[in-house]
Amino acid sequence: MTRPWLEAMRDYVDGRMDAAEAERFEQELAADPERRRLMETYELVARATPGAGPACDVSFDDLAVSAAPRRGRAWLVAAVLMLAVGGAWWWAQRPGGSDGSPGARAVVVLQAIDLAVAPAPAPAPLPAWLDEHTVSDEYGLYWLTLLEDAQLLGRLAERPVLLFVDFPGCPLCLRYEREAFLDDRVIAAAQSFALVRLDWRETPLALRDDPREGWPLFHVLSPDGKKHRTFKGYHEAATFAAQLATSGAAARAQGAYEAPPWDQVHEAVRRLKAVERGEGPVSVRLATCADLATKRGSIGRLARAWRARFAEDVRDEIRAARHASPGTAQALLARAVKTYAGTPWKDDLSRILAALRDHGRFPQLTTNR
Repeated sequence: MTRPWLEAMRDYVDGRMDAAEAERFEQELAADPERRRLMETYELVARATPGAGPACDVSFDDLAVSAAPRRGRAWLVAAVLMLAVGGAWWWAQRPGGSDGSPGARAVVVLQAIDLAVAPAPAPAPLPAWLDEHTVSDEYGLYWLTLLEDAQLLGRLAERPVLLFVDFPGCPLCLRYEREAFLDDRVIAAAQSFALVRLDWRETPLALRDDPREGWPLFHVLSPDGKKHRTFKGYHEAATFAAQLATSGAAARAQGAYEAPPWDQVHEAVRRLKAVERGEGPVSVRLATCADLATKRGSIGRLARAWRARFAEDVRDEIRAARHASPGTAQALLARAVKTYAGTPWKDDLSRILAALRDHGRFPQLTTNR
């Protein structure tokens, strides 16, 4: 027995392998009867020996002899030797694997669950202010006050950002508030944007034009901050509305913005938040993600990220069951089968549970990919 193989056995039994490593290890066991028999004996010894596993430089022959002294009971020496000698007979009495060899693990071919993909973290939650966002209210245009919020909104709503740079007490800015920002034509044209208003002193330097060159200042930006267009000065409502319409059309042509109606954006956000909060069965939340995943922009990306997170949760369920005792593993898998009822993963989980019940050991898992 070489050191790497003993170390691999220890990591497998102690649950330190990730799902992909454990699957490769099980494939090696399935292909090598001698190593499989040795692994079975090792598992029996490990279960009979409390505390940490043997050091990597301890031979397997020494392991059986040293197991009992660690426990302080002489009778365990005989028990360990009986397990080692009788292990092959005991496993031969159990149902064999797919190759018919005594003691081989059952093989379950996963149809929907992929154990080899990279871990998928949960997406960042959507901010609470999205629930009440509106482009206008009784006071006219409604402006966000943080550029990053407007950029997030632009990504979610597939819209360019309209940045209004003002200065406290600016007469022309106040006139916009009293006149143009209340005009229905301006409000209609502003629906194509994510609106944000910043004090000139707090505006990023790259967007802080010299007020002496024209004031007030409006920038049309992509959600990632790229400048599409700039216009300056005071405009009467009709002219300002036309300016917004022209700027919005140019930005959409340049940035390929889809700009769906706001009620659709708000509905998609509400559905994503229900997924975040865990409302309803997994099958319903997964169906929501499948529906929203086809949408453009951040809505689609978030839906796809949540769908990947659900798949990662399923893999976590399998990892937990793989490293649990057979009885605990059955309970974990039975619960997972109920949790993921109505999803593509339920059948795979049911097959794993059935194999575990039939063979008394966690099966070897492969995919049809």
